[in-house]
Amino acid sequence: MSFLPDDALARHPIYDQVRQVLTNPQLAEAAGPVARGFAWFIWANSRGVKISQRNIPIIGNKGRR
Repeated sequence: MSFLPDDALARHPIYDQVRQVLTNPQLAEAAGPVARGFAWFIWANSRGVKISQRNIPIIGNKGRR
């Protein structure tokens, strides 16, 4: 859970970059799978999502575990 209010988090430069990676397909392709996974983790953590192994997106071509 984030300690920052949503408006403060929305103005944070890292969160802005995360939003761009998650919403822009060309930027996401250029960023690579690890950056996309890290962006998802930051986004989910800021939303208060309980991170568990079952809802972590697959990075690369590892397939289901």
